[in-house]
Amino acid sequence: LVTLNDITEIEKKSEELRRTFSKLEKSQREITRQNRELQILATRDPLTALLNRRSLAVGFQTLFEEARDEEEELSCIMVDIDHFKSVNDRFGHSVGDVVIKLIARILTEHSRPNDLVGRYGGEEFLLVLPGVGSDIAFGIAERIRLAVQEGDDENPLSEALEITSSFGVAILAEASESYSVMLEQADKALYSAKERGRNQVVIWSSSMDENTENDT
Repeated sequence: LVTLNDITEIEKKSEELRRTFSKLEKSQREITRQNRELQILATRDPLTALLNRRSLAVGFQTLFEEARDEEEELSCIMVDIDHFKSVNDRFGHSVGDVVIKLIARILTEHSRPNDLVGRYGGEEFLLVLPGVGSDIAFGIAERIRLAVQEGDDENPLSEALEITSSFGVAILAEASESYSVMLEQADKALYSAKERGRNQVVIWSSSMDENTENDT
């Protein structure tokens, strides 16, 4: 006894299902790619590809709370390109953009994978260094300062412009009530570095608050 079944229709349905699944997989991959691009746009500075100011704030707050809870060290470094306005005024914003990207690359090269490196605004940058105390933070800032001062062999423009930068360092201490306080302390240290002649590293101290109060 022989039984013959026509399975043509079943094969057609199976093929249609395979094509449908294939399209769904491609769509899912495309959605994932677009979400990744949106995430980058939302968290990165478009010129340097470093973290933007908002992402820095979120990450800094997280690292601050973790370091405080675990009683670990934490440092932050504010960086400012010296006399950057004169670069834009003399050579144009396109050259200024080249300088900003150069500084961003130097900062990235001198940071660890778990450090936060971002463009804080304009010609200012911020590094947040978990597990790092004042001495090591000072050393890192000094190495970056020298790297900026010495220029870039691959970019003769940086040497011709004689770019330098100033640094303000703050560490997690009892006076650090929040990450924003550390930011303020680093900013005061940076201001002190500029006042002292620029192209140098200054660590925040409580005397800077006293000087501010005396000025007011």
